[in-house]
Amino acid sequence: QEWLASGMTRPELEYQIRLDLTRFKVATHGITRTDQEVDKFYKDNPTRFTTLKSVQIRVIAVDSEDSKKAVDADLAAGKKFADVATARSVDITKSNGGELGRPALTMLPKPVQDAIEAIKIGQVTAWVQTDNVWVKFSLEDVIPERVIPLDAKLRNQVRRQLMIDKGNVRNDVAKEIGELRRKAAIDIKEKSFAETFQRLLRASGGGG
Repeated sequence: QEWLASGMTRPELEYQIRLDLTRFKVATHGITRTDQEVDKFYKDNPTRFTTLKSVQIRVIAVDSEDSKKAVDADLAAGKKFADVATARSVDITKSNGGELGRPALTMLPKPVQDAIEAIKIGQVTAWVQTDNVWVKFSLEDVIPERVIPLDAKLRNQVRRQLMIDKGNVRNDVAKEIGELRRKAAIDIKEKSFAETFQRLLRASGGGG
């Protein structure tokens, strides 16, 4: 449904699926990965299968001391953080009440991380200076890191990736195709096209 909604056709989707499957089969010809290998990779790479701790936050950004005082006065008067952000923030998120979504905490600048970690859910940080603006955050939720379970879907994804990684080492598809091109008897009558084709072969490592 998403594919069709983007303006593409069903035959184009089917062609793309066939192409992807063919590429996978060629790249992983003669290669298998056992459940034990998948389990070991999952166990040996915990960070790859753990979501980062993230925070649901809103922000107010201002560019003057007077604006900081006005924001603080509004918040002290009991106005909602989102409403104050809409009214006074200079950040592009003001149209959304300062909503920043759920970024991973470690992806935020260190001073911002420290300010957020110093408060609890429902509280507001102190002002933090970044470049030429001051920012203040409202912490709405904390989503702890989570280990992604090795279910059937993830197991299949890991197995495919392990097969591809091994195939990239064992099956040099580009080299094999280049060799096939080199051996192929292709007779191009038009001299300019023939010369162009030979240049393409040499550039791709297919000889000539």
